[in-house]
Amino acid sequence: MVKRVFQPMPQSCCAPRRGGAACPDAAAPGNREAGFTLVEVLVTLVILGMVAATVFGSLTQVLDARARLRPYLDRSEETALVAGWFRQTVQALIADYDTGKNRFSATANGFSGLTTSPLIGSPGTPTAFRWVLKHDPAIDVSVLEYAERPTSTIQIARWSGKDAVFSYYGQDQEWRRAWPPTDLEGSATRAQLPQLVRLGGLPRELFPTIVAAPRAAPVPPPLPPSFLGAALSQN
Repeated sequence: MVKRVFQPMPQSCCAPRRGGAACPDAAAPGNREAGFTLVEVLVTLVILGMVAATVFGSLTQVLDARARLRPYLDRSEETALVAGWFRQTVQALIADYDTGKNRFSATANGFSGLTTSPLIGSPGTPTAFRWVLKHDPAIDVSVLEYAERPTSTIQIARWSGKDAVFSYYGQDQEWRRAWPPTDLEGSATRAQLPQLVRLGGLPRELFPTIVAAPRAAPVPPPLPPSFLGAALSQN
């Protein structure tokens, strides 16, 4: 008896279909593996290189411009801070009692008084403070300082030259270099606070003229009645 051995048909072959349709060839174009040709890869690399060159070129220009403008940006930020701090303390000025030790007093080189918006102390608390201009003739440098206590002094700004000066605007619509004025008569002499305080004469390329207006009443508040005096008046 003869045994028949069946061998599997090669994968490259297939049985003929009905109607005489041939088996699709594995090497047909539709069955090739997806991929990129060398030309496509080279074109992609060229395009990516052009985009990268454009992006890095623009970024370099931005960094160069920022490096050139950085000193001006820093100076602008410093100017805004100095002006903001100055106006903060001056706008919150309050008059002290006639017999108080923190009455507003000013010269061309600085002024002192009470403020409810200090830079160091607690906001809302009447705090004694002073702004001072100092000049070192040895190196021709001026310094603007702020202080609330002898141990709490802050150097706000410094620059070359000595032309900076404080001035004060009174009810007679005149600027003065000292306060309180001694040439006013009548009710104007009761005004402890000026209408405006100005810091000017600084180098224009560094700081513009800074002006601030106190918002509180310029006249001193009345003294509170003492308990001893009230008891005597009742008797």
